[in-house]
Amino acid sequence: MAFTIISKESIVGFLLAFYYLIGRWSLVRLEDTYSNGTIISQPRWWAIAALALLAFCLPSPGGLPLSCVRSVARLSLLFFFYMLCTATWAPASISNFDKALEVFLLILVTLSLTSFLSTNDAGATVNAFWFSLVGLTVSMAFLSLTNIGDERLSVIGGGPNVFGRSMILLFFGVTQLHSRFRFVGISVVVTTFILVTLLVVLSGSRGAFLSLLSGSFLYFAIQAKNSFARWLFVCLLVCVGLSLTVQFSNVGLEAVERFEQRFIATSLIDRYTSERDELFELALQTGLDYPIFGVGLDGFRLWIWDDYPHNLVLEIWAEGGAIGLALFSILFSYCAVSIARFVSVIDLSTLSATISVFVSAQFSGDLYDSRGVFLFLLLTFVFPRHRPVNTT
Repeated sequence: MAFTIISKESIVGFLLAFYYLIGRWSLVRLEDTYSNGTIISQPRWWAIAALALLAFCLPSPGGLPLSCVRSVARLSLLFFFYMLCTATWAPASISNFDKALEVFLLILVTLSLTSFLSTNDAGATVNAFWFSLVGLTVSMAFLSLTNIGDERLSVIGGGPNVFGRSMILLFFGVTQLHSRFRFVGISVVVTTFILVTLLVVLSGSRGAFLSLLSGSFLYFAIQAKNSFARWLFVCLLVCVGLSLTVQFSNVGLEAVERFEQRFIATSLIDRYTSERDELFELALQTGLDYPIFGVGLDGFRLWIWDDYPHNLVLEIWAEGGAIGLALFSILFSYCAVSIARFVSVIDLSTLSATISVFVSAQFSGDLYDSRGVFLFLLLTFVFPRHRPVNTT
């Protein structure tokens, strides 16, 4: 599973991390214009084109049989192709075409990644992905720390919710490196978790905060099952570290103020939901009104409300109907059964990240914004060739 700095595996790992983090960001946003711009100005197209080139034009012999990865890819592709077909009965518009184009990108990434993993060192690719993700998210974290103020934290024009989700992956990236390399000690894991928690709170994203809780709970619970005393001590260190940080650092004090304002006053006292409750109800009713095929790709935005449902499952139900929801359910059911079957060899950090991105997809983002769900489901079934070497 070792990889060199310059290899196809390391390049593909970086491209995957870049593709996930860059989102719809475009060079035109450097001019303070909130626009996607042309295809040429969107770095995601560069990354996906390079990924496809490495996967299909520069194949390598060999590789390992990845039956679960291929099965997840087939089920994902079946779901994507159906959602693409729903565009035919959705109202035609520029946004409808753009969303169809984004579904095509999801198809291309799935095909390219599956092909590459099947013909190259899949383990080295996943390691390179996590290394790259940690490097990029660390850069985002340092950039954000220079801009702490009254506004919610965000970077590269992605918004606070995107920033919060990205910071969560920084934590799971560090835990993955901890399981592979001795130089990433437990103190690094604890420090990263404290920093990530503060940054997620400063982003003000309630969905990201819930996804951090869900993913980290799974991670610490399973680790505690394997070594209860050790990980109980780790949790104690986290609590002590958080307490000291919020009392004696400017970042901690800002986080406490943001938590009281955004999470307690706004959410619990004022019960402000950013219209999510109305969107959820409308999406649910839309699916009931068009139960078989849905209103079609981007139909919710064009016919029902000038916005998307901000919930992946409800978006599939509203725009893809029972067929779309059934295909998505089959994909997740297969993954759940496979995870239960191979839980002893699945990388815990990748699994926890998968849970986190799935939870966050129920509060913010549309189908393309939820690309991490499908990406991490594929990576979850790239099993390590050996158990983690770091037992300290």
